[in-house]
Amino acid sequence: MIAANVFDQLGVIPSLPGAKCRGRHSLFDEARRGEAPETVDQRHAQALTLCLRGCPALAACQQWYAGLKPSKRPPGVIAGQIHTPKHDADVRDGAEMTRSRRSAKQDGTRFA
Repeated sequence: MIAANVFDQLGVIPSLPGAKCRGRHSLFDEARRGEAPETVDQRHAQALTLCLRGCPALAACQQWYAGLKPSKRPPGVIAGQIHTPKHDADVRDGAEMTRSRRSAKQDGTRFA
């Protein structure tokens, strides 16, 4: 039994019939240590093209990814988007900042 089938059985990776990413994980993986940014950009552009141009599993993949806890979301190209732990942390920090500013505005605090 191959690893992907084991993971499918454990529920780690959803069954996504017809997914264009199957067998092409190297395009979708996060940047490797020492990998040139241009190379990463090219790989990810190819992966995004596969996802966004008619992948029959895209909606199911997006639903699966959205249902994961942020700490369990794998990095790389997933569900038609590029996900990086830093980006996800920045988005969370930005949301916290927005909430903080909104709360501060309500109590009269001003930001420079």
